[in-house]
Amino acid sequence: MQETVGLFAQPLTLKAFSVEFKVGFSAKQIFADSQLAVDDDKDTDPVEIKELSNAFQGGPAVGLDLKGQVLDGKIAYYAGAELMFPVINNDDSGLGVGEMMNFIAEAGVSFKIVSWASLDYKLKVLREPQVLDEYQIQNNLLLTFSYALVEAKKPPKKKK
Repeated sequence: MQETVGLFAQPLTLKAFSVEFKVGFSAKQIFADSQLAVDDDKDTDPVEIKELSNAFQGGPAVGLDLKGQVLDGKIAYYAGAELMFPVINNDDSGLGVGEMMNFIAEAGVSFKIVSWASLDYKLKVLREPQVLDEYQIQNNLLLTFSYALVEAKKPPKKKK
């Protein structure tokens, strides 16, 4: 879980392309107690496993997000990155704040197939050294269905 308070600015907002900057203070709670991760030394025969633990952090954060839609909303995209410097943490490894810097980069594209279905691809690159000092890469391909139970009323068109 992550909470952020600070300044959020959108200096450019167009349908095809928008930019958002974020600067502030973030708090992050990572619940990983008793989770296992591969921590293998390639020079040894057995595969080594590492047990993870919870991490609690707080500190300054900065981020940048880009997003937009093209072809009348049939294709939507986004990309973003965020850095967080955990000056407040429950780490006992002796790592410095710079060594514990969290990094998240995300990108995705969504293709609207019909009004109620889309095909989405998402890529996420994550580094949280207090939990696992390796880059984690997530790829997702999703077929998304939607259904609106209640639709907002559209305002009446103005007469000329």
